[in-house]
Amino acid sequence: MSISQDRVERLKEIGFKWIVIDYDEANVKRCFELEVFKNKFGHCNVPCKYSANPPLGSWCDNMRTAYNKIQKGERPRHNISRDRIERLERIGFKWLMKRHQMN
Repeated sequence: MSISQDRVERLKEIGFKWIVIDYDEANVKRCFELEVFKNKFGHCNVPCKYSANPPLGSWCDNMRTAYNKIQKGERPRHNISRDRIERLERIGFKWLMKRHQMN
């Protein structure tokens, strides 16, 4: 399917995103990074503001937030499937962290 140049220009004007993020690929990457972190430190308590890999820290925080919302019967902002939950648990990921562990 082709798209007219006029339509391309109109989509650009409204901020249309041409690149779609493959969340499964991103999840695989973050799980690998989490495994590397665990091998280095012996746990999966990645700080929210992990200076060596800020996206990993944010991702871990987002996964915990999503999981905890699901546990409360709320709708999470970030998708977290049963498979993703199980994979994280196999790695050793903990869903609750004490506040001092998160910073």
